[in-house]
Amino acid sequence: MEVPVETPAKVTPETPAQKTPTVELEQDPKTGDVTVTPKQPDGSTYPPGTKVEIPGKDKDHPITVTTDENGKAKVPNADLPEGKVPGTGKITEPGKPAVEFQ
Repeated sequence: MEVPVETPAKVTPETPAQKTPTVELEQDPKTGDVTVTPKQPDGSTYPPGTKVEIPGKDKDHPITVTTDENGKAKVPNADLPEGKVPGTGKITEPGKPAVEFQ
């Protein structure tokens, strides 16, 4: 007895192009406060207590925040620079060395 069978096509797993962490910055249009969400290379959030350092008003004064239980942190509008500041930031997970991102 023959049974119809369909063999699935070969699938090549894709390796994510992103190998470094990222940080999502979302500004509240009403208050100007910024929510900082660091993401691991696989897109998951970091654990609570992770420190995130982003460029501040000048290179000697970065903005440092600590994530809460949701993996997010807030920067008050008053602490933000007057304009956009390019640069490198750091993510420091509790008990691990800092990782830089751009």
